[in-house]
Amino acid sequence: MLILVAATALVPSTPKWGPVGELIVRLGGSARDAQSAQAALLPGFESTLTEDRVSAVSAYLQSEFELSDAELRRVLTRQPSLLGCRVETHQWGVDFLQKRLRLSTQELSRILLKQPSLLACNIEPNFNALRRRLELDDEAVRAIAMRAPGVLCLSFDSNIEPTLSRLETRLGLDTAGLRRVVLRRPQLLQLSWEKNVEPMIGALQRRLGADDAALRRIVLGSPTLIGLSFEKNISPTLDYLQSSLGLADAELCELASTYPTAITYSPTKNLAPKLELLCGPEVGLSLDEARARVLKFPALLGYSLERRYQPRLRECAAAGVSPCFVLDRIALTDAKFEAALAGAERSERWAIDANADGGRDASHATE
Repeated sequence: MLILVAATALVPSTPKWGPVGELIVRLGGSARDAQSAQAALLPGFESTLTEDRVSAVSAYLQSEFELSDAELRRVLTRQPSLLGCRVETHQWGVDFLQKRLRLSTQELSRILLKQPSLLACNIEPNFNALRRRLELDDEAVRAIAMRAPGVLCLSFDSNIEPTLSRLETRLGLDTAGLRRVVLRRPQLLQLSWEKNVEPMIGALQRRLGADDAALRRIVLGSPTLIGLSFEKNISPTLDYLQSSLGLADAELCELASTYPTAITYSPTKNLAPKLELLCGPEVGLSLDEARARVLKFPALLGYSLERRYQPRLRECAAAGVSPCFVLDRIALTDAKFEAALAGAERSERWAIDANADGGRDASHATE
């Protein structure tokens, strides 16, 4: 009997979850998921949740947003407080998003999976304030909601407006410029100005020796810079461009302000293969020639090797046309490039035929 008692004592007991934890487990979650969801609830909040409410709200969320069990579990693990809201409250938020932003069920689901707290926020005041501040139409706010739904959960006065004002002042932006930056990089509104945005902008300006006008051109040309780590993402690219092409500081700054996207590229995955192509046997440029071409048209660094360079180089090789023909016309659409290549091929054949005729004429004259 003592042995049986000891053995029984060694068997771990099954945790007794509340309604939230039990729901997470029923949806296929682990004990750790259930514990995480319960820990995210405010003290005393779980005692207000009845099984009927948890069941009704979870069924509504799953049906309304067409969520799988795994997706519903993901939402509720991150934001279990949604279960404490009445179905009518969620319906109001859903109606606002659907009517003002014309979001489909699938789009609403994607937003909910990104930002579950959106349903628990009163987003209308922030929506209207952001719309007025940047002179946005509903379609523009819709784009922000799809890319960075958390922006609509922020306090406009405490979070969004201070960031907009500082960015406006720091870069000397007008409303159109500020709107362009936000629409291209809405996530920046969720960043800390002191910890993320200003350190990045300041480090970039110092590294390039850029004046305020050049810095403004760089940020307007590639707003995705904001939010990247200068040390991890930008500095290695600038160092690679300068060392591999032998650029002076002023030339590096000019390249960055002319084609800012280039300084977001990976040195190893993007830039090095393209420079190797330009200076390799397929194109055959010297380093000085490659440098001159990149400085004249930095967007050379932005076109795909697989989809743009290599197919066109093969076509030029087959047509007997110089590979530099590709570099000079890299920006053309495929259709326009094909037409230009056909014309160059005819000219090449004409030149060959003319040379051959000239040779025959010289031969007859000698006879």
